[in-house]
Amino acid sequence: MQKTKAALWEFLQGLGKTFMLPVALLAFCGIMLGIGSSLSSDAVTDNVAFLKGEGFHLVFTWMANTGLVAFTFLPVLFAMAIPLGL
Repeated sequence: MQKTKAALWEFLQGLGKTFMLPVALLAFCGIMLGIGSSLSSDAVTDNVAFLKGEGFHLVFTWMANTGLVAFTFLPVLFAMAIPLGL
């Protein structure tokens, strides 16, 4: 009984370590999505004059789209993390 309990505990610890990569990636992509979408919105660009440039808009839109990819493919991230971690 003690060996099976230890083996189960070891498996669950490994599974927890497996999910650390997608969770860390979600935090980074969430920051990218938040900054990109807020600084490329019309409300902000109307109030901050130097953000109206095409280059700024392109960079912030790219940041928002890059961050959105992780949230769009969230199930795929977790499905890929399991075989990579275990």
